[in-house]
Amino acid sequence: QVISDFDMTLSRFGCNGRRCPTSHNILDNSHVISEDGRKKLKDLLDYYYPIEIDSKRTLEEKRPLMVEWWTRAHELLSQQKIQKGDIAQIVRESDVMLRDGFNELFDQLHKYNVPLFIFSAGVGDILEEIIRQANVFYSNVNVVSNYMDFDD
Repeated sequence: QVISDFDMTLSRFGCNGRRCPTSHNILDNSHVISEDGRKKLKDLLDYYYPIEIDSKRTLEEKRPLMVEWWTRAHELLSQQKIQKGDIAQIVRESDVMLRDGFNELFDQLHKYNVPLFIFSAGVGDILEEIIRQANVFYSNVNVVSNYMDFDD
């Protein structure tokens, strides 16, 4: 079996000097998020991300702040009324890119029936759609991630 992360592991970090989006970035910057919602999500990112990467802070200091960030972002996203049917278009309109060689990796694992487990702190609905649109969501691919609950 193969175990992998998704964001910046199976997906690319950057291309042509520009940073590629994570599954959270794809959702946060999509057309389904209001302009006000995008601004508020960006404000949260600008405040909390420096805390997340601050090597001088302990995990004990960071943990409650990261939970606070996730909770506030989740509340904002819940207000946006995202529908399951929006996900495919959100991914199509994004700048996400899988790493070079992803086709060969997924194809070979499928050919030899090797399970691929993708564990991700990202948005499972988004990353599954990325894999689906790349035509490599084979029966041996298993995703363990955070999934959205839809009202529709």
